[in-house]
Amino acid sequence: MTNGREIGELRERIDLLQKELDAIRKKLDEEGTPAETAPAPAPRAPAPRKPSRAIQYLRTSVFPEFEGLVGGNILGKLGLLTLVLATAWFIKYAFDKQWINESGRIYTGLVFGFAMISYGLFLARGRLRIISHSIIGAGCAVVYVAIFGAYYFYDLVGREETFTALFILSACIALIASRADSQILYIFSLLGAFMAPILMSSGENSYRFLLSYLALVNAGFLAISLWRHWRLSPWLVLAADVLVYSLWAADNLSMSSFSVPFLFLIFIFVLFMARQLAVVPYRYRSLVTTDIILIPFVIASFTVLGTWAMNEFHRNLRPHFILSLAGMLAAAYFIFNRLAGGIRNEE
Repeated sequence: MTNGREIGELRERIDLLQKELDAIRKKLDEEGTPAETAPAPAPRAPAPRKPSRAIQYLRTSVFPEFEGLVGGNILGKLGLLTLVLATAWFIKYAFDKQWINESGRIYTGLVFGFAMISYGLFLARGRLRIISHSIIGAGCAVVYVAIFGAYYFYDLVGREETFTALFILSACIALIASRADSQILYIFSLLGAFMAPILMSSGENSYRFLLSYLALVNAGFLAISLWRHWRLSPWLVLAADVLVYSLWAADNLSMSSFSVPFLFLIFIFVLFMARQLAVVPYRYRSLVTTDIILIPFVIASFTVLGTWAMNEFHRNLRPHFILSLAGMLAAAYFIFNRLAGGIRNEE
Protein backbone atom coordinates (compact mmCIF):
# COMPACT_ATOMS: atom_id res chain seq x y z
CA MET A 1 0.00 0.00 0.00
CA THR A 2 2.76 2.38 0.86
CA ASN A 3 4.54 1.86 -2.47
CA GLY A 4 1.34 2.40 -4.41
CA ARG A 5 0.71 5.65 -2.57
CA GLU A 6 4.24 6.95 -3.25
CA ILE A 7 3.93 6.12 -6.90
CA GLY A 8 0.66 8.02 -7.07
CA GLU A 9 2.24 11.10 -5.46
CA LEU A 10 5.11 11.02 -7.94
CA ARG A 11 2.71 10.89 -10.84
CA GLU A 12 0.80 13.88 -9.46
CA ARG A 13 4.07 15.87 -9.21
CA ILE A 14 5.07 14.91 -12.70
CA ASP A 15 1.68 16.02 -14.02
CA LEU A 16 2.01 19.32 -12.15
CA LEU A 17 5.47 19.94 -13.59
CA GLN A 18 4.20 19.08 -17.05
CA LYS A 19 1.38 21.64 -16.71
CA GLU A 20 3.83 24.35 -15.55
CA LEU A 21 6.16 23.60 -18.48
CA ASP A 22 3.25 23.80 -20.94
CA ALA A 23 2.21 27.16 -19.44
CA ILE A 24 5.76 28.56 -19.86
CA ARG A 25 5.93 27.42 -23.49
CA LYS A 26 2.55 29.00 -24.23
CA LYS A 27 3.65 32.31 -22.71
CA LEU A 28 6.88 32.33 -24.75
CA ASP A 29 4.94 31.64 -27.93
CA GLU A 30 2.64 34.58 -27.23
CA GLU A 31 5.42 37.14 -26.41
CA GLY A 32 8.06 35.97 -28.92
CA THR A 33 11.77 35.38 -28.23
CA PRO A 34 14.39 38.21 -28.35
CA ALA A 35 16.22 36.41 -31.07
CA GLU A 36 13.11 36.59 -33.27
CA THR A 37 12.22 40.24 -32.57
CA ALA A 38 15.71 41.87 -32.61
CA PRO A 39 16.96 43.04 -36.03
CA ALA A 40 19.86 41.17 -37.48
CA PRO A 41 23.18 43.00 -37.01
CA ALA A 42 24.84 44.51 -40.07
CA PRO A 43 27.73 42.47 -41.43
CA ARG A 44 31.14 43.78 -40.43
CA ALA A 45 34.06 44.12 -42.75
CA PRO A 46 36.85 41.69 -41.95
CA ALA A 47 39.59 43.25 -39.82
CA PRO A 48 42.95 43.67 -41.57
CA ARG A 49 45.35 40.97 -40.68
CA LYS A 50 48.31 42.22 -38.72
CA PRO A 51 51.75 40.95 -39.69
CA SER A 52 53.57 38.79 -37.24
CA ARG A 53 56.03 40.26 -34.77
CA ALA A 54 58.95 38.81 -36.69
CA ILE A 55 57.85 40.57 -39.88
CA GLN A 56 57.27 43.83 -37.98
CA TYR A 57 60.79 43.62 -36.55
CA LEU A 58 62.27 43.05 -39.99
CA ARG A 59 60.37 46.02 -41.40
CA THR A 60 61.11 48.45 -38.56
CA SER A 61 64.61 47.38 -37.55
CA VAL A 62 66.55 45.12 -39.87
CA PHE A 63 65.56 46.47 -43.26
CA PRO A 64 66.16 50.18 -42.49
CA GLU A 65 69.55 49.38 -40.95
CA PHE A 66 70.45 47.21 -43.91
CA GLU A 67 69.32 49.89 -46.34
CA GLY A 68 71.26 52.54 -44.41
CA LEU A 69 74.35 50.34 -44.29
CA VAL A 70 74.35 49.38 -47.95
CA GLY A 71 72.72 52.37 -49.60
CA GLY A 72 73.93 55.16 -47.34
CA ASN A 73 77.20 53.90 -45.93
CA ILE A 74 79.04 51.30 -47.99
CA LEU A 75 77.87 52.38 -51.45
CA GLY A 76 78.20 56.02 -50.50
CA LYS A 77 81.80 55.61 -49.37
CA LEU A 78 82.65 53.50 -52.42
CA GLY A 79 81.20 56.14 -54.70
CA LEU A 80 83.09 58.86 -52.84
CA LEU A 81 86.32 56.87 -53.01
CA THR A 82 85.82 56.39 -56.75
CA LEU A 83 85.31 60.13 -57.18
CA VAL A 84 88.42 60.97 -55.16
CA LEU A 85 90.57 58.43 -57.02
CA ALA A 86 89.35 59.65 -60.40
CA THR A 87 90.07 63.25 -59.46
CA ALA A 88 93.49 62.34 -58.08
CA TRP A 89 94.32 60.46 -61.28
CA PHE A 90 93.33 63.45 -63.40
CA ILE A 91 95.37 65.85 -61.28
CA LYS A 92 98.39 63.54 -61.41
CA TYR A 93 98.01 63.28 -65.17
CA ALA A 94 97.92 67.08 -65.38
CA PHE A 95 101.05 67.28 -63.21
CA ASP A 96 102.90 64.75 -65.34
CA LYS A 97 102.06 66.67 -68.49
CA GLN A 98 103.24 69.88 -66.85
CA TRP A 99 99.85 71.52 -67.37
CA ILE A 100 100.01 72.95 -63.84
CA ASN A 101 103.05 74.39 -62.05
CA GLU A 102 103.94 73.85 -58.38
CA SER A 103 101.86 76.66 -56.93
CA GLY A 104 99.00 75.71 -59.20
CA ARG A 105 99.07 72.19 -57.80
CA ILE A 106 98.69 73.49 -54.27
CA TYR A 107 95.90 75.87 -55.26
CA THR A 108 94.18 73.03 -57.11
CA GLY A 109 94.29 70.86 -54.00
CA LEU A 110 93.01 73.66 -51.78
CA VAL A 111 90.18 74.58 -54.14
CA PHE A 112 89.19 70.97 -54.62
CA GLY A 113 89.37 70.25 -50.86
CA PHE A 114 87.35 73.28 -49.82
CA ALA A 115 84.83 72.57 -52.57
CA MET A 116 84.30 69.08 -51.15
CA ILE A 117 83.91 70.50 -47.63
CA SER A 118 81.38 73.05 -48.84
CA TYR A 119 79.44 70.42 -50.75
CA GLY A 120 79.44 68.14 -47.70
CA LEU A 121 78.08 70.95 -45.54
CA PHE A 122 75.40 71.61 -48.15
CA LEU A 123 74.35 67.96 -48.09
CA ALA A 124 74.35 67.97 -44.28
CA ARG A 125 71.72 70.71 -44.34
CA GLY A 126 69.52 68.30 -46.29
CA ARG A 127 69.99 65.66 -43.55
CA LEU A 128 72.17 63.39 -45.67
CA ARG A 129 74.24 62.60 -42.61
CA ILE A 130 76.39 59.64 -43.61
CA ILE A 131 77.51 60.73 -47.06
CA SER A 132 77.98 64.38 -46.02
CA HIS A 133 80.40 63.48 -43.24
CA SER A 134 82.35 61.27 -45.61
CA ILE A 135 82.65 64.08 -48.15
CA ILE A 136 83.70 66.58 -45.48
CA GLY A 137 86.35 64.18 -44.17
CA ALA A 138 87.72 63.55 -47.65
CA GLY A 139 87.84 67.28 -48.39
CA CYS A 140 89.69 67.96 -45.14
CA ALA A 141 92.21 65.25 -46.03
CA VAL A 142 92.86 66.94 -49.38
CA VAL A 143 93.34 70.31 -47.66
CA TYR A 144 95.72 68.76 -45.12
CA VAL A 145 97.83 67.24 -47.88
CA ALA A 146 97.84 70.47 -49.88
CA ILE A 147 98.96 72.60 -46.93
CA PHE A 148 101.66 70.17 -45.84
CA GLY A 149 102.81 69.64 -49.43
CA ALA A 150 103.20 73.39 -49.92
CA TYR A 151 105.65 73.39 -47.01
CA TYR A 152 107.40 70.04 -47.29
CA PHE A 153 107.65 69.42 -51.05
CA TYR A 154 107.67 72.87 -52.63
CA ASP A 155 108.79 75.18 -49.78
CA LEU A 156 106.11 77.70 -50.71
CA VAL A 157 105.20 78.64 -47.11
CA GLY A 158 107.11 78.80 -43.86
CA ARG A 159 106.98 76.34 -40.99
CA GLU A 160 105.12 78.66 -38.63
CA GLU A 161 102.49 79.51 -41.25
CA THR A 162 102.00 75.83 -42.07
CA PHE A 163 101.63 74.86 -38.43
CA THR A 164 99.13 77.66 -37.83
CA ALA A 165 97.10 76.65 -40.88
CA LEU A 166 97.00 73.00 -39.80
CA PHE A 167 95.91 73.95 -36.29
CA ILE A 168 93.16 76.27 -37.55
CA LEU A 169 91.95 73.56 -39.93
CA SER A 170 91.84 71.01 -37.10
CA ALA A 171 89.94 73.44 -34.88
CA CYS A 172 87.39 74.12 -37.62
CA ILE A 173 86.86 70.39 -38.20
CA ALA A 174 86.36 69.91 -34.45
CA LEU A 175 83.71 72.64 -34.40
CA ILE A 176 81.93 71.11 -37.40
CA ALA A 177 82.08 67.69 -35.74
CA SER A 178 80.62 69.04 -32.51
CA ARG A 179 77.83 70.85 -34.36
CA ALA A 180 77.01 67.78 -36.47
CA ASP A 181 77.49 65.32 -33.59
CA SER A 182 79.98 63.34 -35.69
CA GLN A 183 82.61 61.56 -33.62
CA ILE A 184 84.43 60.31 -36.72
CA LEU A 185 85.01 63.88 -37.90
CA TYR A 186 86.25 64.84 -34.45
CA ILE A 187 88.67 61.91 -34.46
CA PHE A 188 89.87 63.13 -37.84
CA SER A 189 90.50 66.60 -36.37
CA LEU A 190 92.39 65.03 -33.46
CA LEU A 191 94.60 63.15 -35.89
CA GLY A 192 95.50 66.37 -37.65
CA ALA A 193 95.98 68.28 -34.39
CA PHE A 194 98.38 65.74 -32.86
CA MET A 195 100.22 65.02 -36.10
CA ALA A 196 100.92 68.71 -36.76
CA PRO A 197 103.73 69.17 -34.18
CA ILE A 198 105.29 65.84 -35.18
CA LEU A 199 105.28 66.64 -38.89
CA MET A 200 106.48 70.20 -38.39
CA SER A 201 109.23 69.40 -35.90
CA SER A 202 112.73 70.34 -36.99
CA GLY A 203 114.52 68.62 -34.11
CA GLU A 204 114.82 71.52 -31.66
CA ASN A 205 113.60 71.18 -28.07
CA SER A 206 110.72 73.68 -28.10
CA TYR A 207 109.05 71.93 -25.20
CA ARG A 208 107.29 74.99 -23.78
CA PHE A 209 105.50 75.58 -27.07
CA LEU A 210 104.79 71.87 -27.62
CA LEU A 211 103.31 71.23 -24.18
CA SER A 212 101.32 74.47 -24.25
CA TYR A 213 99.92 73.45 -27.62
CA LEU A 214 98.94 69.99 -26.33
CA ALA A 215 97.31 71.59 -23.28
CA LEU A 216 95.28 73.82 -25.61
CA VAL A 217 94.12 70.80 -27.64
CA ASN A 218 93.06 69.03 -24.43
CA ALA A 219 91.22 72.11 -23.19
CA GLY A 220 89.27 72.11 -26.45
CA PHE A 221 88.48 68.45 -25.90
CA LEU A 222 87.08 69.25 -22.44
CA ALA A 223 84.96 72.06 -23.88
CA ILE A 224 83.48 69.73 -26.50
CA SER A 225 82.77 67.18 -23.76
CA LEU A 226 80.27 69.66 -22.32
CA TRP A 227 78.14 69.21 -25.42
CA ARG A 228 78.97 65.75 -26.75
CA HIS A 229 79.35 62.55 -24.77
CA TRP A 230 81.53 60.54 -27.13
CA ARG A 231 82.97 57.24 -25.93
CA LEU A 232 85.96 56.63 -28.20
CA SER A 233 87.51 60.09 -28.45
CA PRO A 234 88.62 60.31 -24.76
CA TRP A 235 90.69 57.16 -25.21
CA LEU A 236 92.29 58.55 -28.35
CA VAL A 237 93.07 61.89 -26.72
CA LEU A 238 94.69 60.20 -23.72
CA ALA A 239 96.66 57.81 -25.94
CA ALA A 240 97.85 60.69 -28.14
CA ASP A 241 98.90 62.72 -25.08
CA VAL A 242 100.91 59.83 -23.69
CA LEU A 243 102.45 58.99 -27.07
CA VAL A 244 103.49 62.54 -28.02
CA TYR A 245 104.80 63.28 -24.52
CA SER A 246 106.75 60.01 -24.42
CA LEU A 247 108.31 60.60 -27.85
CA TRP A 248 109.41 64.04 -26.74
CA ALA A 249 110.60 62.98 -23.28
CA ALA A 250 112.65 60.07 -24.60
CA ASP A 251 115.09 62.48 -26.23
CA ASN A 252 114.55 65.84 -24.56
CA LEU A 253 113.30 65.45 -20.98
CA SER A 254 116.79 65.54 -19.47
CA MET A 255 117.55 68.76 -21.36
CA SER A 256 114.40 70.51 -20.17
CA SER A 257 113.20 72.01 -16.93
CA PHE A 258 111.18 70.05 -14.39
CA SER A 259 108.35 72.50 -13.80
CA VAL A 260 106.84 72.80 -17.30
CA PRO A 261 106.54 69.06 -18.10
CA PHE A 262 105.31 68.26 -14.59
CA LEU A 263 102.70 71.02 -14.67
CA PHE A 264 101.56 69.70 -18.04
CA LEU A 265 101.10 66.21 -16.57
CA ILE A 266 99.14 67.62 -13.64
CA PHE A 267 96.96 69.61 -16.02
CA ILE A 268 96.17 66.53 -18.14
CA PHE A 269 95.47 64.44 -15.03
CA VAL A 270 93.13 67.03 -13.51
CA LEU A 271 91.40 67.61 -16.85
CA PHE A 272 90.60 63.94 -17.43
CA MET A 273 89.58 63.29 -13.83
CA ALA A 274 87.33 66.35 -13.94
CA ARG A 275 85.72 65.10 -17.14
CA GLN A 276 85.22 61.53 -15.95
CA LEU A 277 84.12 62.27 -12.38
CA ALA A 278 82.44 65.67 -12.62
CA VAL A 279 81.52 66.81 -16.14
CA VAL A 280 80.09 63.56 -17.52
CA PRO A 281 78.09 62.50 -14.41
CA TYR A 282 76.70 65.98 -13.79
CA ARG A 283 76.05 66.83 -17.43
CA TYR A 284 74.70 63.49 -18.65
CA ARG A 285 73.55 61.92 -15.34
CA SER A 286 75.36 58.67 -16.05
CA LEU A 287 78.72 56.98 -16.51
CA VAL A 288 79.03 54.37 -19.23
CA THR A 289 81.41 51.44 -18.95
CA THR A 290 84.09 53.05 -21.13
CA ASP A 291 84.10 56.13 -18.87
CA ILE A 292 84.66 54.01 -15.77
CA ILE A 293 87.38 51.87 -17.36
CA LEU A 294 89.25 54.97 -18.56
CA ILE A 295 89.81 56.27 -15.01
CA PRO A 296 92.44 53.62 -14.03
CA PHE A 297 94.28 54.29 -17.29
CA VAL A 298 94.39 58.02 -16.52
CA ILE A 299 95.79 57.31 -13.04
CA ALA A 300 98.31 54.81 -14.38
CA SER A 301 99.49 57.16 -17.14
CA PHE A 302 99.99 60.05 -14.73
CA THR A 303 101.79 57.80 -12.23
CA VAL A 304 104.20 56.40 -14.82
CA LEU A 305 104.97 59.70 -16.56
CA GLY A 306 105.17 61.60 -13.28
CA THR A 307 107.55 59.03 -11.81
CA TRP A 308 109.63 59.31 -14.96
CA ALA A 309 109.99 63.07 -14.43
CA MET A 310 110.76 62.56 -10.73
CA ASN A 311 113.48 60.05 -11.50
CA GLU A 312 115.03 62.47 -13.95
CA PHE A 313 115.07 65.56 -11.72
CA HIS A 314 114.09 64.83 -8.10
CA ARG A 315 114.58 61.18 -7.33
CA ASN A 316 114.41 61.77 -3.56
CA LEU A 317 110.92 63.28 -3.88
CA ARG A 318 109.26 60.19 -5.33
CA PRO A 319 107.52 59.26 -2.02
CA HIS A 320 106.14 62.79 -1.79
CA PHE A 321 104.83 62.45 -5.34
CA ILE A 322 103.02 59.21 -4.48
CA LEU A 323 101.51 60.76 -1.36
CA SER A 324 100.39 63.81 -3.33
CA LEU A 325 98.80 61.54 -5.93
CA ALA A 326 96.92 59.69 -3.18
CA GLY A 327 95.66 63.01 -1.82
CA MET A 328 94.50 64.10 -5.27
CA LEU A 329 92.64 60.80 -5.71
CA ALA A 330 91.00 61.20 -2.30
CA ALA A 331 89.88 64.72 -3.23
CA ALA A 332 88.53 63.47 -6.56
CA TYR A 333 86.61 60.71 -4.79
CA PHE A 334 85.14 63.22 -2.33
CA ILE A 335 84.05 65.57 -5.10
CA PHE A 336 82.53 62.70 -7.08
CA ASN A 337 80.53 61.54 -4.06
CA ARG A 338 79.24 65.05 -3.44
CA LEU A 339 78.16 65.41 -7.05
CA ALA A 340 76.59 61.95 -7.08
CA GLY A 341 74.67 62.78 -3.90
CA GLY A 342 73.42 66.02 -5.41
CA ILE A 343 72.25 64.22 -8.55
CA ARG A 344 70.38 61.61 -6.47
CA ASN A 345 68.69 64.36 -4.45
CA GLU A 346 67.58 66.13 -7.63
CA GLU A 347 66.08 62.90 -8.92
